[in-house]
Amino acid sequence: MNAVTAELHLNNNIFNVFNCYFLPHDDIEQTIAEMQDFNFCNSFNLVVGDFNCKSRSWGYDSDNFRGRKLSEFIAASNLHICNIPDYGPTFQSTIHVGFPDLTLLSIPIINYMKNWGVLDMESHSDHKYIYFNLELEDIPEADFFLKSKYGLGKFTRYVKKNLGYFKNKLAISSNIIYLNNLFSELIDLIKKAAFKTLKKKPKKFAKKYSFWNEDLRLARNKVSRGCPQGSVIAPTIWNLHINSVLSDNNSGETYSQAFADDLALIIGGRTARELEKNTNVALAELAAIQFAANWAVSENAKINLYTDSLSSILAL
Repeated sequence: MNAVTAELHLNNNIFNVFNCYFLPHDDIEQTIAEMQDFNFCNSFNLVVGDFNCKSRSWGYDSDNFRGRKLSEFIAASNLHICNIPDYGPTFQSTIHVGFPDLTLLSIPIINYMKNWGVLDMESHSDHKYIYFNLELEDIPEADFFLKSKYGLGKFTRYVKKNLGYFKNKLAISSNIIYLNNLFSELIDLIKKAAFKTLKKKPKKFAKKYSFWNEDLRLARNKVSRGCPQGSVIAPTIWNLHINSVLSDNNSGETYSQAFADDLALIIGGRTARELEKNTNVALAELAAIQFAANWAVSENAKINLYTDSLSSILAL
């Protein structure tokens, strides 16, 4: 794996930017193990790069082993995939089209990602330009704080152990550049000492909802229906909701077939004329339902729909 990392300090928060390249034939498990050396859950992170992994989650029509492993890493690292497959492939050559370039962002700040897209312009490469706007002026605070009541002795000993290096460097610092570098190193030492020796305690408001972003935190008590996209319970709720549609439309020569959240209307007939007739009736039902639903939305009204053929055609 090839990677470059930049650490930014914004409003007392650490924001890391990673630019990665996964070699297409490297051992993906070893590559991800290298990534896991960095704890993505203790800071806000933006990860971009060419990952050379296939998954339906970011636009491919199938998953491969590399894609499944990367998806597991993304979920475990509290990251969100910002790519929008409908905007087209990020890689296009004379023989291959794909979506290997990903934009990953820490889940608590996904609402700060604006206007992600793929530019349709010459990039002097088979990879297309990806653009986005990340607004971090009001980045939320971390979900924990360091307890200093106990552990100050360990903290002090850790800092004292490294003070000799800073005293020697201070003695030979001859200009402002050297002093700035010295203070940067000293700040890094203090942070490292604090994380190593002091206990972290979750903030009360984030103890239960640390995986949410700031907007969800403010709205959590107002939510009365629905569930977050990607949640564990979402497929079960969807199955309960869609069950009546499947059971009500499986009669005669017409029935519904479902796979996940995709529905297909299957129509049969013993002759071409009968198939045409059954198809026209089914289309009439769908048109009547669409007409009634649009009217109800425009008039802010509630209606009851009966899906027998006669009432549907009369409604048209």
